[in-house]
Amino acid sequence: MKVEFSLYRGKILLQTEIEECNDYSIPFNMRLQNCLEEFCRKCDADLPIWMSNNTKELAAFHLTTFSEEHFLRKPFFDRLVLKFLGD
Repeated sequence: MKVEFSLYRGKILLQTEIEECNDYSIPFNMRLQNCLEEFCRKCDADLPIWMSNNTKELAAFHLTTFSEEHFLRKPFFDRLVLKFLGD
């Protein structure tokens, strides 16, 4: 699985990275969680709170966005965009 993460402040792109998790012995949602955790660890950000809206967006568009309200502490960016690139 490949997932692209992009951090934005306003319309300015701060950072983009691609994370991979190729352990197909674990379920899709766990692989996605591992990618998200690894990206957040690298950029020193808290994990966002995953809401049902994120699941619906990811299923429909292969993309979901996390804004300030998804984080317990205010992040250094305005939004985090997660884009599923495929297996």
